[in-house]
Amino acid sequence: MNVKTKRNMGLSSMILSFFFLFNPDFSAVDPIPDIIGYAILYFALVNLADVNYHFEEARIKFKYAIYAGFAEIAAILILFGIVAPSERSMFTLIIAFVFSVIDLIILLPAYKEFFEGFINLGTLNDGEAMFVQRNGRGEYTDRTYHFTVAFVITKSVCACLPEFSALIENEQYRFITILRFFGFIITMVVGIIWLVKIIGYVRAIKKDRVFIDSISEKYKSMVITRPGLFTKRQLLFGIGCIFAGFALSLDIYGDYYNFIPDFLSAAAICFGCFKLKKFSRRWISVFAVSALYGGVSLVSWVQSLKFFKEYYPQSVLKKIEAAKMYNFIYSTYICNAVIFTALVVLCVLMLSDIAKTHAAPRTKDKLSKDDLYYEELSNSSLILCIFAALSSIMTLYYKYSITRYSYDWYIHFAIIFTVVCDLIFVAYAYHFCDLMKKEIANRYALC
Repeated sequence: MNVKTKRNMGLSSMILSFFFLFNPDFSAVDPIPDIIGYAILYFALVNLADVNYHFEEARIKFKYAIYAGFAEIAAILILFGIVAPSERSMFTLIIAFVFSVIDLIILLPAYKEFFEGFINLGTLNDGEAMFVQRNGRGEYTDRTYHFTVAFVITKSVCACLPEFSALIENEQYRFITILRFFGFIITMVVGIIWLVKIIGYVRAIKKDRVFIDSISEKYKSMVITRPGLFTKRQLLFGIGCIFAGFALSLDIYGDYYNFIPDFLSAAAICFGCFKLKKFSRRWISVFAVSALYGGVSLVSWVQSLKFFKEYYPQSVLKKIEAAKMYNFIYSTYICNAVIFTALVVLCVLMLSDIAKTHAAPRTKDKLSKDDLYYEELSNSSLILCIFAALSSIMTLYYKYSITRYSYDWYIHFAIIFTVVCDLIFVAYAYHFCDLMKKEIANRYALC
């Protein structure tokens, strides 16, 4: 860890995260996704979480906010990809209301723990900036916390309140754009004020050198002397990236486009295996196959965009140019399916190698085949590989069927069956990675 990170304890990254959080939502759509801000804030708090449990609790809650952000993006993609235009107003209301409530449930306790962490650390480490009073309006931390609560509530309310016009007569629904605009402006004004206040608060803490030096020394004495902690983090982060790659392989179609390009999956897996390179020799083969998968996926995605911009699927039966173009695209689909299945198998082998050493009980150097955990991990890995293959086959089936059948019910069946296979694959990927993460956390709990 570099000296700057230790001295600032992640406060500079924390400031950066706020620039992704102040912007308003427009209906159910967030122009600058908050998930980016939550992810930066989650990693910015890692050093402070090592020396104070309030920040650890805040990190856990911001992690839930990241999960909610992914779910919201998926819901929006489904909204614009599958839901009929005549029904979108009601689904927009449902998405905006549900995720606004989820944000309130997650973020209000998260920010409470966030500010309590600074109060707790400031009390124990001679901090002054967080306790400054101005004009008898209370301490700096309390003022900033209360305005943060007001901002979170304002942002959630203004995002979903205009959508309730979908419940009234159609004549009134034409004012929805005006209502959304007013909600956008209100949230923008409050957000800018909050951004100025929260950045000022964190900068004031950064300038409190007595406090920063004190917690930096505590970090050195409590954390840096535990090398097993950093090994655990590197392992968990790498495994998390591999799972993210598996999850990003989920296909969500709208107008024959896949809203989640497969090269994003390849990028996540490449990054994950690079983080795990110290723990398995297979990382080079995984990285190479993942890079190949990303390259083929990119070619496939670009060519698909060109094809569906010029033709509709059944054009392959009527136009020679369309048939030639789609034959090339379908060959990339086949290559993609084969490479992805091979990539999943290689990832499973790499993670299994890591599990044998780093997920073994502290009393053992390696897992043996007699361990129940090894058996459960092996069974999960086998099912994961089977559903990776099945998911790839169903994707090929769907992309073949759209060019041969014009029946909406047949194509919808192919889409649904493909998505179901993808979801089962992602579920088993989560189970497999979660098994590893829990055992690794147990092994290095006291290191």
